[in-house]
Formats: sequence, structure tokens, C-alpha cells
Amino acid sequence: MKTIIIGIDGGTWDVMLPLIKKGKLPNIARLMETGVWGNLHSTYPPITVPAWVSCVTGVNPGKIGLFHFLNDIHDDYKGKVPNPENIKIKRIWDILTEYHKKVILITIPFTNPPPVVNGVVLSSARLGMPQVIDTYPKYLLSELMKFLDITVESFRKEFAFKTEMRQQLSREEYLEKISKISLKFIQRIYQTVLYLI
Repeated sequence: MKTIIIGIDGGTWDVMLPLIKKGKLPNIARLMETGVWGNLHSTYPPITVPAWVSCVTGVNPGKIGLFHFLNDIHDDYKGKVPNPENIKIKRIWDILTEYHKKVILITIPFTNPPPVVNGVVLSSARLGMPQVIDTYPKYLLSELMKFLDITVESFRKEFAFKTEMRQQLSREEYLEKISKISLKFIQRIYQTVLYLI
């Protein structure tokens, strides 16, 4: 049996259902028709890092000790970027690896540095260093860059461009440009998935 879990960070139904009704997300609509979907309660706080870690461990943020993008913000109010390697609770891919099941992880938040799995990992961007991506096994990064016809440098420039755009454009102009860049990124992720499978 093969199982795929697709998570869309911040993809709430109050945003997505109107887009689906307008025909803007035909693939998501098809997945809804042929798969299982529904409302989920998020973690408290409903923030990317604790929510995703809770999702893949089955443990609430209080037991993990992870409530934000930064840890220990009460000490000096500056905080430290948490490291996924400090989470000692098994994640779903740790359990699957123990049972010798094949695992493919693609851009799951808070997977950088990438975990060692029975399979491959294209990590998410590293917290505090969003231009840094990584893979497990290590050689896979150069292989993917060659396959996708991009370089690490072009990826970094694209990220820097997004950051500059945010500061220079109006909200509407930024959203229009970033949606085009995001579509290109999603197409690359799709190509990556096909390549890894």
C-alpha cells in the first residue's frame, strides 16, 4: 500500500474552497473528489513550526517545547532558532524507517537539516536562513539541481528577489508577482516528485 499526505501550510478552507469553486485549484478539487478531506483543528498556537511538528509526531507543542519560530524568547526577547535535531520524539518517518518502509519527504517545514530516512528528503528552507535547502542523501541536491536546471546560486538570487520585491511593491503587485514565482516553484516541486518516485 502507498500513502501520500499533502499538507498546505496556511491552506485554510475559507481561502481554498472559494478558489476551488472558481476552478482555480482543479487538482485539489480532484483530490477532494477521489480522496478524503475535512476540517482539522490546529495546534495552539496555530503557527507553522509547532503545528507541523505536532502533525508528524502526534504530540502537542507543550510536550515538544516548541511554540514559535524561535525558542527561549522570554530570556532575552531575541530568541534562538530551534533545531529539528533537538526534537527527541519520533516522527512518522522515523517509525516508517524503523519498519523498513520507503519514505519521500518534500519540503516539509522544519526538516532542515534533513533527517536520515529509508528514502530521500528534499528539506524545507532552514529557519533563519531561508535560502538554504538541503537533501538526504547529500548527493541528491546536486542531482536535483541538474535535473531541474537550476543552481543553488540562482535559487538564492530568486529568494533575495522575493525579499526585495516585498519591500518595493504594493501589496497587490507583490501578490501578483509572487503568485507567478510560486507557481513556477510548485511546478518544480511537481517535477521533483516525479523524479524521486
